[in-house]
Formats: sequence, C-alpha cells, structure tokens
Amino acid sequence: MRAGPKGELTAGSLDLSGYPAGRAARRLRFIADHVVVPKGVGAREPVDLRAFQREFIESAYAPGIRTGLLSIPRANGKSALGAMLAVAELFVNDAPLVLVDDEISTGATALDSIRALHGLAPHRRYVVASLVDLRSPEQRHEDRMERRMHRDRMERRMMHRRMRRM
Repeated sequence: MRAGPKGELTAGSLDLSGYPAGRAARRLRFIADHVVVPKGVGAREPVDLRAFQREFIESAYAPGIRTGLLSIPRANGKSALGAMLAVAELFVNDAPLVLVDDEISTGATALDSIRALHGLAPHRRYVVASLVDLRSPEQRHEDRMERRMHRDRMERRMMHRRMRRM
C-alpha cells in the first residue's frame, strides 16, 4: 500500500435492519449478501458456502456457544471461512469493536480507522488496544541476542542431522 493520504470513503452505511436476530443466521445472510470471491475461479461472484462451512457457522454461533474449533486437513477452505467471518463480524456483531494499534503515538491512525468503520457499520463502543514494548534498550538488545543464539543452535542441529543422513 502506498504511503500518504488515502482516497475518500464513498460507500454509505449498510442497512442490516431486515437481518435475522440469530447469530448464525446474521452471519450467513451477510456472507450471502455481501461477500464475493476475490480472485480465481468464480471471481467477483457471490460466495457459495460449502456444506461443512455452513454447518460450522450454525454450530459455532449456536446459542450458548462461545468458542468454535474447526480442524480439517489443509486446502479445504478454513482460511477463506475465517476471512469471511472476520469481515462479517465488523458489520453484524453488536459487541464492542476492538482495534489493535501497534504504535502508540497520537492515536490518529486508530481514530481514522474508527471514523471509516463507523461510517460503514456503526458500533456503540470501540476499544483501542495498543501494543507497547516497555523493555529497556538493553533488555531488547539482550533478547535479540538470545533469539539469534537460539536460531544459530537450531541451524547447527539441522546441519548436523543432514550430515548424519549422508
């Protein structure tokens, strides 16, 4: 992404007033209405959830369920499903929206993000979590050296294993 000012937001708020009240149903409806395949086969077409993805959403967002776990082999659509649910959460979840900011300066970046998101999908409450490294410069240097030594030990072990296989 280019540095500097970004283009103005031209989209209006999404009207989700006719959406069902159920947690799973809201997410399924949002995905059906607003999520498209970004590239590849079916690009720019609405997403067609596979049966297991639909079943996972219905199970993970059932009443009383707080955590869902999907464990299936690679290349079966887990990442795509996670991305779709992450986007849906920005719009259909009425819980506070948490933004993580990795630099605490003026907070302007977080405020700009909140303004843009509020224009699309207003939330009642926003939380900004900042990641702050409170270690001294000496401690950061020491930690960096320790990681480097660990990495070097691992590389020597791998080299030793390769040599034994020969």
